Amino acid sequence: MEPLKIKDLLILLIIHPQNGKLRSRNIADSVLVAAALIDLVLLGLLRINNGKIEATEADTGDPVLNNLLEMFVKNNGKSFHWMINRLSTSRIKIYRMQLEHLIRIRIITAEQAYFLGMTLFNRYHLTRSDSLKTVFIALERVLIYGRKSNLELRLLIELLRMTNVIKSFYPGQEYKMIAKKRSYELSKTEFEVYNESFQIIFKTFKRIIRINQLSENMQFNIMTL
Repeated sequence: MEPLKIKDLLILLIIHPQNGKLRSRNIADSVLVAAALIDLVLLGLLRINNGKIEATEADTGDPVLNNLLEMFVKNNGKSFHWMINRLSTSRIKIYRMQLEHLIRIRIITAEQAYFLGMTLFNRYHLTRSDSLKTVFIALERVLIYGRKSNLELRLLIELLRMTNVIKSFYPGQEYKMIAKKRSYELSKTEFEVYNESFQIIFKTFKRIIRINQLSENMQFNIMTL
C-alpha cells in the first residue's frame, strides 16, 4: 500500500479515538478540500501563479485527487478564488468520497449509530489502532519539544490547527498551551517550496471557515432571540 497522503492523515486524526465521531465536522469538508489541493501541489500537478490556476492532467491513483484535479484542469488559467467559489457546492461530495476511499482501502471502518430506529451518524474506527503512532511521535517532537519539522508535517500541522483539534492530542493544560504556541509560530513562517500556492490555499480556506462560523453564530443568535 502506498504511503498515506496528507488528506488521509487529516481525516484519521480528526476521528475521535473513543466514540468514532468526526471532530470539527462543521468545517471538516473545507479543510479536507484544502488538504487535497495541498497534496496536488506536492505531486507537482497544481500551482497557483499570480492567483491563477496551473494544473497538469495526470492519474494520481487516488479517486479523490483525480476528481479534484480534473475540475482544475478544465479551468486552467482561471482565478483560484473563482474556482474555489465554484467548489462550494462540491465540498460535501468530496468529503464523502474521501471517507468512502479510506473505507475501500481498509484504513478505516464505519458503523451506523442508531436511536429509536433512526440513523444518527456514522462511527469511524481505524483498522489498526497503532497506525498513527509514528505521526503522533513526529507531532510531539515538533509541537512539544520544538524540533524542526519537515514540509509534509508542517503542512499537516497547519491543517490540524484550522480544525482546532491539536489541543485534544495532549493531556494537561501546559502541554496544550505549548502545542498551541508552537503551531502558531510555525504558521507565521514561509514554506520552503511552493510558498505562493500553499499560502493562497491556507488563506482562502481560513477565510471560508471564518465566514461559515460567523454565519452559524448569527443563525444561532437569531434562534435564541
